[in-house]
Amino acid sequence: MVYTDVFNSAGNFYGSGLPAGTGILTTVNANGDSCDVYGNTVLEPQFVDPFNQGFQLESDSPCINAGDPALPPDPDNTVADMGAIPFFHESAVPGSQPGRPADFRLLGAHPNPFNPVTALSFSLPVPGYVSLRVYDTAGREVRTLVNGWRTAGSQEATFDGSGLPSGVYLVRLEMGDFIQTQKLVLLK
Repeated sequence: MVYTDVFNSAGNFYGSGLPAGTGILTTVNANGDSCDVYGNTVLEPQFVDPFNQGFQLESDSPCINAGDPALPPDPDNTVADMGAIPFFHESAVPGSQPGRPADFRLLGAHPNPFNPVTALSFSLPVPGYVSLRVYDTAGREVRTLVNGWRTAGSQEATFDGSGLPSGVYLVRLEMGDFIQTQKLVLLK
């Protein structure tokens, strides 16, 4: 890394100074905001909760649609945002969209009971960061099946219980404030 533009951090990691043109507001980005020749802006990115790792963009962030238009679009088919986590634009048409579930749902495992592999289906009405984990009845996590960004729609993950004893397990789906838990039975 030669330079970082995160607030209050140090650049100049190689001792060579900033690249020429960095920090001099000479152009504009896709939103029309002033930026330097590398697309860096001096505006506050407006993260949801940066002190608790909430680096999603607020709805009025100047980083929304401010990325390089030559990049692939965000999952909602808008211009790329600046930053690692894209902002999801709600549809301009009220109501659900075709092919998109109306609500969050952990649809369950099939088969259940299982030996040793089962498929877990769930649906997401919007894209976002999802966690799908399996716990034993003592509350210990035994597997992480999903931990990352997922698009809206029907999803599936596979749980392989090989190496685990027969018994009852709990699968927990989390996305934002949504949490749902279901029981799994592993029979060997």
